[in-house]
Amino acid sequence: MLDMKLTLLCAELPIVLLLVILLATFVVKLITSRRAEENVVEETAGQPADACEEQEAAPEEEQPEEQPEEEQPVEECEAEEEAAVAEEPAEEAEQQPEEQGEGGASYSLTGNSVVFERGDNAKQTWDEKYAALDEEKRNMLDQVFDHVAGEDGVRRLNLTSNVRVKFKTHELFKADIKRGVPVLNFMLTNTTLMRYVKESGTKKIKITPVTVKLNDNDDLQLALHTADMALEQAKTEDEYKKEKRKEQRREREQAKNAE
Repeated sequence: MLDMKLTLLCAELPIVLLLVILLATFVVKLITSRRAEENVVEETAGQPADACEEQEAAPEEEQPEEQPEEEQPVEECEAEEEAAVAEEPAEEAEQQPEEQGEGGASYSLTGNSVVFERGDNAKQTWDEKYAALDEEKRNMLDQVFDHVAGEDGVRRLNLTSNVRVKFKTHELFKADIKRGVPVLNFMLTNTTLMRYVKESGTKKIKITPVTVKLNDNDDLQLALHTADMALEQAKTEDEYKKEKRKEQRREREQAKNAE
């Protein structure tokens, strides 16, 4: 029995080996064919696009070619574009509507125009600024005016945009209203310096006034006291001028008698 099995096994062994060889050969051929297909695909994908286009366009070369339109040089095209861009602001300026200014004058706004908004106090008259004051500041300002109004020789000059208070020809102070606050400029200076400036007529020395702003009651008391000093200085200067004129008359009379 055992001998029989061995005999059958030996008989089947060549057949099995043949099947294995055939299977291996089939697998090798399949792998080889797939690699060949992949190489063809890679060569086709790596071919330059110009070559592909030439191959596709080759049949069409037999057709008659249309005459292309003449192309303008690149420099001329760029020059025309720059000219068009330069003309755009001018066209925008022409499209801007004309605005009507004060006095009927017309003007145009462009991209280079600068517009300033006028302040509330700009070009306002004294009456308008005085009417816009709150009651407390208006009362303080009236007290300063009334304080010096009773003096002999004091007069008030109502100008367009401010008020000036003078003692005869000497200015005591100038009243103005800036941003809703009364501002008083007192002509209170060094007497010797002021006389020198007036007698010499020099313009190289600028005498600045003393400024007091009326914000509260302390400012009001300071303004009243400063007004008294300015009035006293003005009276002193008036007496000085009188004495100066008398002295000049005496000198003229003495010169006339000497002749």
